[in-house]
Amino acid sequence: MVIRAKSNVQRTDIQIHSKDEAAEKFINGATNGAVAAKTGESDRENKKPAMIRFDPALLKEIDAAAKHEGISRSAWISSRCRRALDARKRRAVQ
Repeated sequence: MVIRAKSNVQRTDIQIHSKDEAAEKFINGATNGAVAAKTGESDRENKKPAMIRFDPALLKEIDAAAKHEGISRSAWISSRCRRALDARKRRAVQ
């Protein structure tokens, strides 16, 4: 992977120079789409950072689960929170 200085060129304007770059761009786009589908948010700008603390053993399990699903730790936590809140809403309606 090549690290380059940030430029004013938008991501859509970047030319792909190798198969590795093409694959990386595809994977990053797929991950962002998967996260958006699971969390209900489409833009990273719509998200707010939050500082939370976890027991190291729990964090290890979260990281393993996120890796297994191919998403980031943040996306995994966000998707699980969404599921829990949706389930809570369904129980409240019944």
